[in-house]
Amino acid sequence: MGVLLALWVHQKPPKKWGKRASWRAQIGVVAGLWLLVALPALAQPGAITTCGASDVTAVLQAELNRFSATGGGRFMLPKTPCIVGTHADLTIPRNVTLVGGAFAGGLQPGFAYASAPYTLVVNSAHSVVMGQNSGMQGLNIVRQGLIAPTSLRTQIIAKNSFGGTGIKCDRTGGVTDVNLSELFVVGFHRAAESSCDRVHISKMRGDNTNGIYMHHCGDTCIVENTEFWPFVTDPNQIFGLQLSTVSGAGGLGGRIRVTLAAAPATALVTGDQVVVANVGGVPGAKGRWTITVIDSTHFTLDGSTWSGNYTGGGTVLLNSVVRNGVAYHMADNPGGPRMHSLTEYGYDTGLLLTGTTVGAACVDCWFDGYMDATNPDPVPTGIVMDGATGQNFYSGYINKAGRNVVLNSSSGIFGTLTFHSTHFGCNNAFTGIQPFQVLGGTLQVSGGHIITSGGAQPCIHVADGASSVIFSGVNNIGPARFVYQSAGDCAKVTVDGQVGPCPWTPVLTGWKSGSATPANGFPFGWYTIHGGHVTLYGHISTTALRNMSGNAVVAGFPIAANKDTPSGGICHFGRVAGVSFFTGHTQLVGSITGGFARMELDQIGSGQTVSGTDAATQLAQATELEFFCDYRS
Repeated sequence: MGVLLALWVHQKPPKKWGKRASWRAQIGVVAGLWLLVALPALAQPGAITTCGASDVTAVLQAELNRFSATGGGRFMLPKTPCIVGTHADLTIPRNVTLVGGAFAGGLQPGFAYASAPYTLVVNSAHSVVMGQNSGMQGLNIVRQGLIAPTSLRTQIIAKNSFGGTGIKCDRTGGVTDVNLSELFVVGFHRAAESSCDRVHISKMRGDNTNGIYMHHCGDTCIVENTEFWPFVTDPNQIFGLQLSTVSGAGGLGGRIRVTLAAAPATALVTGDQVVVANVGGVPGAKGRWTITVIDSTHFTLDGSTWSGNYTGGGTVLLNSVVRNGVAYHMADNPGGPRMHSLTEYGYDTGLLLTGTTVGAACVDCWFDGYMDATNPDPVPTGIVMDGATGQNFYSGYINKAGRNVVLNSSSGIFGTLTFHSTHFGCNNAFTGIQPFQVLGGTLQVSGGHIITSGGAQPCIHVADGASSVIFSGVNNIGPARFVYQSAGDCAKVTVDGQVGPCPWTPVLTGWKSGSATPANGFPFGWYTIHGGHVTLYGHISTTALRNMSGNAVVAGFPIAANKDTPSGGICHFGRVAGVSFFTGHTQLVGSITGGFARMELDQIGSGQTVSGTDAATQLAQATELEFFCDYRS
């Protein structure tokens, strides 16, 4: 049975009525200004009621197009859900904004998203497509077939069924100037994709495998006050998690086979993703895995390689709140975008910046995830910058069980990712992975705080491909927070204006025996640089000192003295073990000549004696040198 779709036409009563027209007459004429269009189960005369149980794409599209042809405006969607996209996209045409009611957003009672007021129920085969100068406001965009979960298993089924793209804006044909506001988008593989210029997305909420994918925006795209959260799968974790105990591990077909102590309440099925931890004697079992189930208490880890000898312990976490996608992906955007108050929880990647994206800024953005010290998930990452240039992050909070920041830019110093007054978690004790991974480009961090679970665990990994790492005014930072792919990478790191302490290896030369052979775990050394001033420490322990012939040279200095300074610097000796000098550093001089990266160790005074013994003879008895050097780089 058909009903009527009511469309309001903005039109005034004829002037000839004048002020004398009665109130009832004017109301009667105004009421007559509603366009009553016969549509299958869309509306009753004078009121917007229901769309019904069948797809209304064709008739709704026709009315939207007719409304656009008359100049457009705000087109009111019926309060009851409308099914679209079964056979074609629904396009919001030029100058039309499709509107609903007050912004509902977020959780719905009983997870009944498809039956919420002002909802477009979209078949995953198609999308809602935006036209020139179009918009949507105050609507729910829900994938058709989304179930309301009632258990951990139905939660997993629901999230695994996410498919299609909810909203699209394609720059092909010159589409620009699109506004999406107060939308709740749920159940799709991707909530929204846009390649258009001047797109403004605000107050969007959703739960999808991926959130917003914005690419090729060259002019003023804005994303603000948006949140992607596991709304569908019980973010309050009433039944969102299950932890099982491991009782054994072995090999099966070359893979790791896990044995559970008991069949879990929610039976595992092939294709489930689990996080395995603390399996004694089988370190290769640690991490996130897709599993193949053998029976109620046995499964294998897909892609694993069996090795080890099970010694006890282990747990397996089944979790429905994880999303295996990207909350915000900004790719090849030469004009930004500008981002403000973006939040997400549970996504494998919070913000991904790729390609030729230049000058993007994210203000007060929060990327978070489930943190579990028992079964840490090493996969989730807060921000990944891969090839993009000149990105800035202001305030906000980043805390993922895997990595907080991955910087991999091939643009050298121009591939800079900068954080201002941002708080970071450093909980790598859970996973053994440093939360900061600087693989290429420049990382700059000013202000903010490093939050740890206790101790001085390292947080920042600096790889050989990194250009530089600069921390300034950051709380809870220091040398212990850094690890390096190679010792030389330490020189790329500056903390509050100082490089180091960084390791270096002294090399003793100039003796009859040639280069010294270290003994007892030495040589060892460290250095710092601050404002061009180098402080260097070295310690050599070797029997080669006993074979001295002439002056010695300690080479291998990591930083050469300033070549424009003839007297580059001097070294003072804290210890010359095995020598009975009254005051060790007054008997020897270590001089550094400008332009060189070595210290020359000279005897003072030919034939000088100490306690009746020639100085050269006593120095030949030395077995250790410990020294500090100061010079300009």
